[in-house]
Amino acid sequence: MKNVICDIDGVLLDGNQLIEGSDAFINRLLEQGNPLVVLTNYPSQTAGDLRNRLGAAGIDLPESYFYTSAMATAAFLKKQGGHSENTVIVGDNLHTDILAGIQAGLETVLVLSGFSSEEDVERAAFRPTHIFPNAAAINVV
Repeated sequence: MKNVICDIDGVLLDGNQLIEGSDAFINRLLEQGNPLVVLTNYPSQTAGDLRNRLGAAGIDLPESYFYTSAMATAAFLKKQGGHSENTVIVGDNLHTDILAGIQAGLETVLVLSGFSSEEDVERAAFRPTHIFPNAAAINVV
């Protein structure tokens, strides 16, 4: 029996719409007794939000099945003995990587070599601690 880590967006849901057959897939896993974690890399959603989102689409799972990027960050810090005061998160996506860091109380570094741009930063309601054009330019660690 395999452990299953299953992403939500693009696997189970398209937006908030159930992807055909994904409910049967989850039900089969549950019936077989496969250990299951359903995850997202969007830190703005809590496990409760994810449970409600999937429930509204027809997949009913307890909140304990869900794992978010913010939860993963906290688990990593605990495992490493780290604290928010001495940890930095580096990412290219303002709405996933950087938001996860902000929600975890971390120093954040946005690199502009990937997904997000300076224009995205200007429009956002939150700001990264530092912005660099790419990883080579980071001088705060």
